[in-house]
Amino acid sequence: MIGADTQLLLVSGLWFQVVVGKLPDAVVTHAIVKGRRVRQLRAESRYDVVLRKLVSRERDDEERMFLYGADGLFAISKRQLSRREINDHGLLASQV
Repeated sequence: MIGADTQLLLVSGLWFQVVVGKLPDAVVTHAIVKGRRVRQLRAESRYDVVLRKLVSRERDDEERMFLYGADGLFAISKRQLSRREINDHGLLASQV
């Protein structure tokens, strides 16, 4: 991690600078189903550029937790690091 919202991640053998953001909080809604009032949990989805899929708080995703180190985060953008940046950050060159 190099900032509050920026991380360095090794993805498929390449180093990336990844900007992460917080997923929107889930909202409780009510609906009428077969004449009964039912409580439902709704969460907006966001596209995670590292995982290449839609993610939300509705689904527990251990992979997101493992990658970003915290629950409720997703990758907003990513940029591959140059060799110089990899060296500057002291990352293992053997993994380039």
